[in-house]
Amino acid sequence: MVNRLLCALVVLGLSSTLPGGVGELSYVAVESKDAIMGSRPSFANPNQFKNPPADSGTVSPDATVATLRVGPMTIAVAVDSKAADAKAPDVVRVDFTGEGKFKDAVAVALTMDRTDAGTSALAGSFGPAKAEFQRDGKTIPVTLWGSYQKQGNQRFMLIGLTVAAQGQCKFGDKTYWVRVIDGTSDLSLGDAAKPVQREGKVVGLSPGDALWIDTSDGSFTKDVRKSLCGQMVFVDGAWYDVKVAPDTLKVEATPAEAKTGQVKIDHDSWEATFIGKTHVVGLFGGKEVLAVPADQYTIVDYREFSAPDDRGRRAQLLRSGRKEMAENKAKVIDVPADQTTLIVIGSPLSAAVLAEQKGKAVSLNLQLEDASGTAVDYVMTAEGQRPPEPKVEILGADGKEVYKCTLGYG
Repeated sequence: MVNRLLCALVVLGLSSTLPGGVGELSYVAVESKDAIMGSRPSFANPNQFKNPPADSGTVSPDATVATLRVGPMTIAVAVDSKAADAKAPDVVRVDFTGEGKFKDAVAVALTMDRTDAGTSALAGSFGPAKAEFQRDGKTIPVTLWGSYQKQGNQRFMLIGLTVAAQGQCKFGDKTYWVRVIDGTSDLSLGDAAKPVQREGKVVGLSPGDALWIDTSDGSFTKDVRKSLCGQMVFVDGAWYDVKVAPDTLKVEATPAEAKTGQVKIDHDSWEATFIGKTHVVGLFGGKEVLAVPADQYTIVDYREFSAPDDRGRRAQLLRSGRKEMAENKAKVIDVPADQTTLIVIGSPLSAAVLAEQKGKAVSLNLQLEDASGTAVDYVMTAEGQRPPEPKVEILGADGKEVYKCTLGYG
């Protein structure tokens, strides 16, 4: 039986032959912007911003500094400019010591998306960028990114920091490379992802770190099982619990007793995240039957793909289902042990035009749902474009046209 695991976090890294024995992880650099997907950045509110002292190493007379706690560390972040006479900030400086000394600090370009007259309103983003910091005598590579906003005297910042480590781990009689990627921006590895429940139903997923298992050559580019820390993984026909010790960076896989059921989705190419009351499993595949731990699941982030065109491109649809899950309205799918559950999801889609009247004005909106009755977030052609805008024609009682229009994407 084929079982494939998928996680929302995707990190592209370089293969590395690292020191250390089996069961030992070493820090590696995160190579792609995709590393930030699913991560939880830290937040700096207006009360955390202060004017820097004269000897701080900032350049602009309008520079401002936020000091905030990130996991076990306190860091200082300066919103600054490269030139003292710059009209708007254009660089973010990060001091990992938290002392607010920025002369030799990491500098990341700040790209302003909005700059209003008089700089009373600003909005911009920075990164992702690679950097390094020192902790407990170790040099740790990190990817950082974030956003900055100013409205009058109010300032806000989001900053995300991602670290990763990899090494070899035994699964039964075989040894495979594993990689752990920080999904919570707390600069620690091994945080478990857990379902969030309300009134006995799953309404969300607490963030956790990603766990990759490379069953091929250690390059993490093919034959990779992707899961979340704290969840069982399926390797070589068996289930394992993988424990990561954040302080020592030790990793160990032990056999797990798992009652399993099977699921089948009757589409050629799809991926989704199954969030159960106990388990979280990412799956991708086609029409084959896939094994999962027995549980009651809510499906989120379902994507379905068409056959590739002559250039290898695929049309796709996304039906996230997260709004329904948060509102406690999502469909729950029971997957009993030793049984196969057929799941109806994705295409075919159903569409309806909803009319809402306020006074003499009538608004028309398209309601698009998948086969499970869940709202579809978007449909994209193989060319990466939205489909043509829907056209609406309204007929009178006599069958003659009284109005027609083309709907626009909101």
